[in-house]
Amino acid sequence: KYANVIIVANSGGDFTTIGEALDSLPTPNTAPVLIKVMPGPYDEDWYSRYTEMKSNVKLQGAGRDVTTIIGCIDISEKTNITISGFTMRTATVNPTASPLYVTTLPDQKVTVSDNYLTGSSDSGLIMTNCSPYITVSDNIIAGNMYGLRFSACSGGTIRNNTIIGNSSSG
Repeated sequence: KYANVIIVANSGGDFTTIGEALDSLPTPNTAPVLIKVMPGPYDEDWYSRYTEMKSNVKLQGAGRDVTTIIGCIDISEKTNITISGFTMRTATVNPTASPLYVTTLPDQKVTVSDNYLTGSSDSGLIMTNCSPYITVSDNIIAGNMYGLRFSACSGGTIRNNTIIGNSSSG
């Protein structure tokens, strides 16, 4: 199913950061890749920039209770993306950023599931120009200014998320 499986771990993996694993892929990435992220914290906030995803990647954490991404992930105009099994929180160097930023084109497939999105003085998840093929499910979105923020979205599926404890609104 996957052309490549990459292990990210604080020690003993192929790479020690998610950014390094993503940077190792070709641009554009056309083959399906699984990036498995082992338990631990991963500081992905380099100089306040987003970690940019690539197409055809499943980013799979060991579980939202044990695998934490500190920083921001940008899924802009990429397709066949899945992100699951993480706590994702904004780094103190860039607290106004969202842990996850999604901008899609009409035919792009993105799935965000089983994550805990927290720590932003803006939104836990920002989605712009949502494709009908985006799915956001089974996440906990808490401890942000806003839970979810949408702009120009006309499709997609949002289900079974817990959106609580955000200081302004869901």
